[in-house]
Amino acid sequence: MPASDTLAEDDAGGRPTGYVPSGATGTTAVREQLAAVKKELDFISQQLCGPGGQVQAIDLQEVKRLVKHIEVDREELAQRCHRLAQENKELLEVNGKLEAALYVTKRELEDATRKLRHQEVEEDLEMAGSNQKEDLLTQEALEALQNTMQASPARPSKKDLIRALRKAQVRTCYS
Repeated sequence: MPASDTLAEDDAGGRPTGYVPSGATGTTAVREQLAAVKKELDFISQQLCGPGGQVQAIDLQEVKRLVKHIEVDREELAQRCHRLAQENKELLEVNGKLEAALYVTKRELEDATRKLRHQEVEEDLEMAGSNQKEDLLTQEALEALQNTMQASPARPSKKDLIRALRKAQVRTCYS
């Protein structure tokens, strides 16, 4: 089995066996590697020693069985790692697409909000213009009523007042 396929880790920080820090010089890297190997040998030695520090008999069949189990676990972990890396890649792609769609949606929302504000301004301006026309109509209607009241020596009838208002309204609509 190639060394790159193994997932064995040392006890010092969970680094892969054979790990060399990127900034280490040749001598430093060798020393660190030897220290890692010494830790592994000490660990194995502790596992082999029974009570009183005596080396116990090793059952090779049991060791082979344990190695097979560890290989199965390693293969399953490698497959899981590959699957999770693929899922991560897919999720990053989807996330990028969603962020792009969100950006477009935000711009469209800003444009729609701006258009609504412009529409509100236009409506306010139209309302202000129509209020001025109503004020003119009211002023003309008042003038027509005053003229009608001044023209007749007696109190004007309702018909006369309505007729005067309609004339003022007709003049305003056609002017």
